[in-house]
Amino acid sequence: SAYTSGGFDCEESDYVSPLIEGNEIYHNGGGVRLSASSSRSRTCFCWGWCFLPKATVGGDVIQNRIYANGSGITAYTSRDWIDTIYGRKAGLPARVTTLISNNIVVENLGNGISLSTGGDLGGSLSTDIVNNTIVGNDGAGVWHSENVTSSFTAKNNIVCKNKRGIVTESGFDPNQNSNYVVSYNNVTDNNNGDWVN
Repeated sequence: SAYTSGGFDCEESDYVSPLIEGNEIYHNGGGVRLSASSSRSRTCFCWGWCFLPKATVGGDVIQNRIYANGSGITAYTSRDWIDTIYGRKAGLPARVTTLISNNIVVENLGNGISLSTGGDLGGSLSTDIVNNTIVGNDGAGVWHSENVTSSFTAKNNIVCKNKRGIVTESGFDPNQNSNYVVSYNNVTDNNNGDWVN
């Protein structure tokens, strides 16, 4: 992992697995950002099997106090087409696999926790958000784009007094996939809605 003036920022490696634990992270553009991409554009010259760029970010974000940042915790993946001598090929999947647990995420200017994918082909997020206190953020407590997850758990969190509670970019039904678990969250008193779908 790397410590920057923007908090903790882990991205664009073949594999990194930081443990971000027991920190006070405040007054930064972003608190914690986990980002993986296979979108690095290049021409691949090879015969036979051609290795395409990929990135995997693992690790845990545990027992931190994250406040007064531009955003709290962000997980992002992207996957695009890559030009090879054999034509355009899909980049190997970019993946973020993380446990976000027992954090206090309060009074950030944007979302408390954001999960999203980008690029033409998206990426893969496997995220467990468990036992966090997410209060008073000027965006959503938890926000995720439509199809961000290979697995997704939001359990036993307190999400209150944010601009919005738990928000999805468009329709999301946790019952559609056994890998999705949204349960036992206390989501209340958020200004513009507790569950926005």
